Amino acid sequence: MAEVIAVSEMRLTAGPTGTLSYLPEYLERAIAGWPIGRCFLIPENRPTAPANDRHFTECFGQIAKHAPLGHRDYVFIDRSAESGAIRARLEHLNRLCDEVGLPPEQLIYVSQNSKVALARGTRGPQWLFFHHYAVSMARKYAHHGGDYGFSSASERILCLNAKVRPHRLAGAAAARRILRDRLWLTWGGKDDLFTVEKAMAEIREVLPSFESVALEQHLPESSLPNSVGVGGHEDAPLEAAAQCFLHLVTESDYRHYSDRFSEKVLKPIALHRPFIVYGPQGILRRLRELGFRTFGDILDETYDEIENEDARLAAVLASLEALSRRDHRTVIDAASDICRHNQAHLIAGLEQRLFKRFEADLARLLALPEPRT
Repeated sequence: MAEVIAVSEMRLTAGPTGTLSYLPEYLERAIAGWPIGRCFLIPENRPTAPANDRHFTECFGQIAKHAPLGHRDYVFIDRSAESGAIRARLEHLNRLCDEVGLPPEQLIYVSQNSKVALARGTRGPQWLFFHHYAVSMARKYAHHGGDYGFSSASERILCLNAKVRPHRLAGAAAARRILRDRLWLTWGGKDDLFTVEKAMAEIREVLPSFESVALEQHLPESSLPNSVGVGGHEDAPLEAAAQCFLHLVTESDYRHYSDRFSEKVLKPIALHRPFIVYGPQGILRRLRELGFRTFGDILDETYDEIENEDARLAAVLASLEALSRRDHRTVIDAASDICRHNQAHLIAGLEQRLFKRFEADLARLLALPEPRT
């Protein structure tokens, strides 16, 4: 009988289930009745890479107590609340697998990214897509609905930012120059990964077309009162959001090695709003694959398939500028049906879609028959 074994007793108090993510629940549902053995679950949520490496070592030490491991035993690393990184820790993980007698292909790395960043033929873990916050938001808004004042929203555009990122610094500065007071910007300024100086260095390297505007605008200051924050992972400042007809979403990632979306683009969906999003190439395509609709009939979304980050940001801003010249009430009327579909799909259809994909992907990775219908 298949069994899910939590290797670490670490918990997050914020999680509705008290666990790190919804992965254990999905995993138990998916493997029920499958001819596999034990699934060891390691949460990855230490604040730094060295801390996570130490955590992995400790967890594999616990797994070693269950030796010998068979060809139907698997270890899952749960990074489903983030994008995850594998290249820098590949040697460490392979060594840990060798120490407990586990082939690296029986280690499954779970992430919001749908593609592994390893070269073909590289010895290492398999990669599995799962999105904790998509499930969490679907459940949070299951009993919500309505348009949050969409029909009476003003011409303002909302852009929520907590952490300093190069593309946010460049994009928000350029958007403010285009929209002026119409842009309602929140800027938390958290520098846990990028300081402003480090972000400017990456702008010069990756987004050179936007260096001058980023320098000209300096650090984008919040245009909303200090009491209005970005909101938590699943929340937004509702009063401010209700007064805006469009969200400009600056995603967590924007480089070519990622393809993930985060909860940030799900916020306007939950709030019945259209959006323009600057993130990795193909982010809109990924949303459509999960059953959402985007706004290609209303605004220019060709930016989504542009590979170069600098050119893609320029196309995003061109689409935003063209939209800003239109009467916002016309846009509201044109976007209403899509917003209604997206909000309804988030709260009623997304979880089923996610589970079917998760079950099918997991069966493929474990070389099992197609999922039961």
